[in-house]
Amino acid sequence: MNQTQDLGVMKMPHPNLHTLVEAAKFILQEIVRHPEFQALDYHPDLTIGDAQTALDYLQGELNTRKFSMRAQRSPEKSK
Repeated sequence: MNQTQDLGVMKMPHPNLHTLVEAAKFILQEIVRHPEFQALDYHPDLTIGDAQTALDYLQGELNTRKFSMRAQRSPEKSK
């Protein structure tokens, strides 16, 4: 038995990464639209737009790898 089991804590499976990226993008959009955020007149070196771009790149990488993995799994059809 490991320490987690001893404490009676169940390990939860990791959520789908695509779902997490979509959720993060949604949350960032909601932050940008929020009146309290807009009232801050907040201009850091790294912006929410930078975070959105990073998530876009991550999503693109995930999609590329997903496509690549599917191509590797499916056998070529020969005539």
